[in-house]
Amino acid sequence: MLQGKFAQAGSDTGRFLLNSTAGIGGLMDVATKTGLEPHSEDFGQTLGHYGIGTGVYLMLPLLGPSNGRDAIGRAADYFSNPLYYVQENNGDLDPLFYSLTGLNLISTRTQFFSADSLIDSALDPYIFVRTAYLQNRLNKVYDGDPPKSLLYGDEDE
Repeated sequence: MLQGKFAQAGSDTGRFLLNSTAGIGGLMDVATKTGLEPHSEDFGQTLGHYGIGTGVYLMLPLLGPSNGRDAIGRAADYFSNPLYYVQENNGDLDPLFYSLTGLNLISTRTQFFSADSLIDSALDPYIFVRTAYLQNRLNKVYDGDPPKSLLYGDEDE
């Protein structure tokens, strides 16, 4: 909603409601079968939407590639997780919060197993990962349609 994508926010709210009820508390994804496609947005993309530059490229331990803007966005995403506040007010939920956070990190890592062979075969793995990350984030900030000037540099030069 912070990016002005109200139709997408409505669709995501519908997904949440449908999966929470018909999907047995979110255990099944019934919303996709009904045509409500998932959307993935984060606070780093929101900052980029408002023109905040990427800043320096970072390789964060355990978290992988990032940049200054997305590192701030990750922190905002972490503190906007409702489970963070539930566990802050009820120490009994600490094991649940940390277990879910750990499972999320493992799930995120497994998404990139297929890219390992590409990275291993690259001439310079660091440049390969950096370029792939920055291009992916640029694509996400502009919803798949980044300005050509950002892709190829200034056309007047």
